[in-house]
Amino acid sequence: KVVPRLLIADYLKQGRPLGDLANALDVRYILESALHFSDSLYSLDVRLVDPLKQKYLWSDRYEHLSETNYSKTIETTISEAINLHIDTDVRQLRSYTKSEVITDNKAAYDLLLTANALTDKMNKESFYQALPLYEKAIQLDPELAEAYRGLGRIYVMGGLIWGVFNQDEAASKSKEYFQRSIAIKPTLEASQFLLTTKFFFDQNFQYVDEHLSLVAILPSFPDGAFYAVYCNIMRRFEESIRYTEKYVKRFPEAGNGFAQMIRAYFLSGRIKKADSLMKLYDHKFKNDQFYMRDVAMVHLNNNNMEAFKEMNHILKTNFLDNAAVHLYYDAIALTYDKESPLKIKERLDIMQDQYNKGMAGSPAWFLAMYYFYIGDADTAFEWLEKSHQRREVEMVWFKTEYRLQSYKKAKDPRYMAIYNQMSWPVPTQILKETP
Repeated sequence: KVVPRLLIADYLKQGRPLGDLANALDVRYILESALHFSDSLYSLDVRLVDPLKQKYLWSDRYEHLSETNYSKTIETTISEAINLHIDTDVRQLRSYTKSEVITDNKAAYDLLLTANALTDKMNKESFYQALPLYEKAIQLDPELAEAYRGLGRIYVMGGLIWGVFNQDEAASKSKEYFQRSIAIKPTLEASQFLLTTKFFFDQNFQYVDEHLSLVAILPSFPDGAFYAVYCNIMRRFEESIRYTEKYVKRFPEAGNGFAQMIRAYFLSGRIKKADSLMKLYDHKFKNDQFYMRDVAMVHLNNNNMEAFKEMNHILKTNFLDNAAVHLYYDAIALTYDKESPLKIKERLDIMQDQYNKGMAGSPAWFLAMYYFYIGDADTAFEWLEKSHQRREVEMVWFKTEYRLQSYKKAKDPRYMAIYNQMSWPVPTQILKETP
């Protein structure tokens, strides 16, 4: 893959470091060159840069007279040199990776692999099945960093929209396990997950904004395009679209990448583009809960009620967890179809019970969104204040949430009172926010 020169020029004009440039353009190596001319002599300096290690892998100078037809010869010579040095670097990396032994304890390693496979299923049952396997692996090998990371991953995901655990428990345990993992073996993946805890649980927006380089690298982490989610939440829609375009090229089966792209187009007002993407991908990702949960929200907010109800039916059928977002969707579908008020109340009562128990999944937030949907703004803001006081993770969507935009525009005192209590980061020059 070779990036077009004009695209590189755009980034160089911004004065970004080479490491940022490599991440932004999704390239592993950068070739620098400088051409000098004196009388009839051309001198070409060439340097192959490893931006991650911040060093030159190779450099050389080539000279020739202007009247000689040397272009093809020098092109071949330089290409061969580049291939040689990249190949050597890759072989060294592979050799290092193969020699890195995770654990000498085969039983612990087998437990780790089984637990990872269960965690990848991303549902409540598989999370609870994986937990004791990770714990057993740690008993067998207390220095198994990957098992601590697996535990942290379960608690951070189960503490978000899945609503599997008590939110405070999920927040404290996920941070504890990621920190243990990093103390044993610092890895980018563990650092990325720790950053998500600071965002969703601590809502430390400024800290996350200052450490975005951790997640601007593809892939951000195995469970989805967090960087794109963050950009959408912060109303940096152009950056989200740029990132997701790269993300889905590398991972065409990653439903969350397409979901975040669709959300970025919809939230930035490009409704037709969002609709065209949903027509392309709704069927393909009908069994992908990342895609279904997020894109169902777009259909709902765009009043595509038949498409929304179809997605709600699939979510109810395939994903049986009583997460607050599922209950919210079902309550709206029942309300739209003018079903029995008792059925609707049943969903709302379960969400209220989840809130009373401190469960993750942001039940107060979704209760607020339901009351906004039926036009009861007073009750909605009461629940929104409860969500804010509980620091539910969905509160990070506060300034971007579609149903709140009219109150934001009108500077509604109830909206502004909450908004002003949240520590929003100052956007950087490159990652501009959409008003």
